[in-house]
Order: sequence, then C-alpha cells, then structure tokens
Amino acid sequence: MTRSFSLAIFLTIMVLSVDALFLQAEMAALDSTPLPSLVVKSVFTLLLLIGGISHMISGRKSGIPRPVFILWLSFVLYLMVETLVLVLRFGYPADYVLFSFNAYYFAILLVPFFFYRRQSLDESILTSTLVVFFVPLALLGIAQTASGSLILPTESPNQYLQVMSWGFAESVRAFSLFTSPSTFGHFIALVGALAMAFLLERRGSAARWAVVVLLALISGYCTLTRATQVEIVCALLTVWLIYRRKKLSGLVTLCPIFYEILGLIVAFVLPIWLVGFADTDLFSNLSIMQRYAQWASYGSLWLGGGPATFLFGAGLAQNDRFQAGADVVIDNSFLAVGVHIGFIGLLLWLAISWYVWAYMLEQAKERLTPIRAASLGAWSVWMFTSVFGVNIFSLLPFALVVLTNGERAKRPAVVRQERSARTIHPQSFRPLDASSS
Repeated sequence: MTRSFSLAIFLTIMVLSVDALFLQAEMAALDSTPLPSLVVKSVFTLLLLIGGISHMISGRKSGIPRPVFILWLSFVLYLMVETLVLVLRFGYPADYVLFSFNAYYFAILLVPFFFYRRQSLDESILTSTLVVFFVPLALLGIAQTASGSLILPTESPNQYLQVMSWGFAESVRAFSLFTSPSTFGHFIALVGALAMAFLLERRGSAARWAVVVLLALISGYCTLTRATQVEIVCALLTVWLIYRRKKLSGLVTLCPIFYEILGLIVAFVLPIWLVGFADTDLFSNLSIMQRYAQWASYGSLWLGGGPATFLFGAGLAQNDRFQAGADVVIDNSFLAVGVHIGFIGLLLWLAISWYVWAYMLEQAKERLTPIRAASLGAWSVWMFTSVFGVNIFSLLPFALVVLTNGERAKRPAVVRQERSARTIHPQSFRPLDASSS
C-alpha cells in the first residue's frame, strides 16, 4: 500500500513536471482547457498531505534534516509576515498575494511532507518511468524544430495554456509538452544525466544509454536556447565529476557556485564576444538585450525603492493571472525573489536551496546510484538557470532523491568484483553540512 501510494505521488509529480501535458490533453479532447493546471497541483497536494498525515498519526518520523526543517519553518513564518506587509503596505488583494506564493514557492512549502515518503520506491521504477516519458517527449520536440511546425497549440481560448518563447526568428524552438523550451530543457538535463550515470557505471546496455544521451543532446539543441544547451552540458559534466569524485569531491560540492559564475559569463561576457555573429539565429543577442532592460527596470524598482522595499520586496510576481502581475517579465530567479519578497526572503530561499543540495549530496555519499547522480546533475545547475529564468525550486530531482530507496537489481558476483576495484569511498565525498542527514 505504501509503495502504491508513493507511486501515485510520483506519477503526479511527473504530470506536474511535464507542465503542459494536462492542458494539452484537454485541448486534444475538448479543444479548450476548462480545468487549469491548478487541478493537478491540488491532487498532488492532497496525496502528499494524506500520506504525511497518515504517517504522523502512526508515529513515524519524517526524517527531514534539521537545518532544512528550521529554514523551511523560518520561510513559512516569513511568508506569513510578508502577506501582511504586501496587503497593508501596497494594498495588494490577499488572493493575489497567496496566488503569487503558490506560483513561486509551491514546492518549497511542501518539502517536509516529501520526507514521510522517503525511500519508498525502487530505482528501477523511477528509471523506467523517466525514460518512458522522455523518449516520446524528446522525439516530439525534435519534430517541432525539424519540421518548423508547432504541431501542438500554444494557447487555449481561456489562456490557461500558454507556451512561452516558442518562436525564434524563422525557427520553432522545441517545447514538446512543456510550457516553454527552457522548462523542457530542465527535463532533458535530468534524463540525459541519468543516461550518463548508467554509462559511467557500465550498467545495462551501453548502446541504449548512449542513444538516450544522444537524444538528450539533439533535443536540447532543438530548443535553440543557449542557456538550456549549456545547462544540459553542465548536468552531464556534474555526473562525470561525481563518478570521478575521489579526486574532485570539492568541485562536486561547489558545482552550483561554479555554474553561477558561468551563468554570469554567459549573460554578460559572451554577448560581447558574439557581436560579430549577431545576425545568426543561434548567436543572436536580441533576447539577452531584452533581459538587460528588464533586469535594469526591476532592479531599480527593488533596490531604489527604499529600505522597506529592499528588505521586504515590492510584491510583484512574474504571473499574469492577476492585474498586479500583468506584463511582469523578470527572467532571473534572484531578482524575481528579491522584487517579490525582498532581501530577507531571498536569503531564506538561497539557504533552503543550498541545504537541500547538501542533503542530496549526503544521500549520494551514503549510496551512489544513477538516480541520485542524475538528480545531483540536474539540481547542480539551479544557480545557472536562475540567471536566465524564474526557476525557484527543482521539484523532480529533489523528489527522486527523497523517494528512491537505492535498491537496484543484483548483478552477477563477477561483475560486482570488477566494480569493487573502482568503488569510491564515501568519506571522500562530503557535503557542506554532513550533519543535515
């Protein structure tokens, strides 16, 4: 029963992660989207809460690392204070404030409940599900770019379905069943990293996993988004470092910092180098120039609005469901969180994200598996992707690390003996805060 319930939660997470799947299914069946994606969020929340509450009643502990829980509780309490600030100081409607919290921090608010389902699913189930989802999604994305055809609708009559940034010059960016090419790229990075992990472990058919890596690289290219392409390569690089971590453990731990620096280089230095290629599609600087203007505008609003605005934010969120958020385009997580809930909220968000990263590292230290390695690869780029979009919390990689029990099919003894010669000692791989496990 526990495993079936966890599987239902995981499948719901998959539908949430492939974030236009539910809406595109409605469009295919009804030519409209009478139900918003909030329905899927509600089902997921209900399942997670039922599972968590049932375990609390039975007396089971969640196992959440203490630093993560303390930061999560601080963040929740801060959002309560922030609600009063935004309603009383700026006069925002309470429903807008709560909706903006849902849009940005939905996954963070549910973090403790995930730990009640920890280690409840086998690696094989998670791996098979990811690959079964990925292959048709990747082929669809490649077909969109190769044919120059959208294939699928990009908006619904009531605007519940809106696919963003699908066009680039005369080309179609691959978006598959996602709401943007960049969101598609997050999923590509995860599965590509999974295939790379299997290749490095020399498990299963090398040819099969090589095809998956190749499919990830091709579909990533078809997004025609530089940041996404770099994200995928970095995720693969992190996995490579993980399996060579005996000498490079420090690099693994600090990958998010290195990738943040890389993101700044891509954002502010690379466009200068690419001036001579500005007329070509892939090297066009048009999108980054537009971002510069957005960042300058909202940065001035946040930093120049006085001490109160700097500390508690201006309450603006990148979501057009309400008038207050209409036409708000920030495309930078650090700036988006700062503008929304201020410097204090930004620090809490960064701390939660870092300690979750430390927890994921600790789990891989205890037992390295392809799912855990792939999740680390996908999560390691969060600071890089945050430079170019609003990517507050990577739900799927985090959920995979919590849910997996690390169990894999046993191999013949001779293979295990060969593997033992290159086994990596756990003590060489330490997160920032090992006490958080």
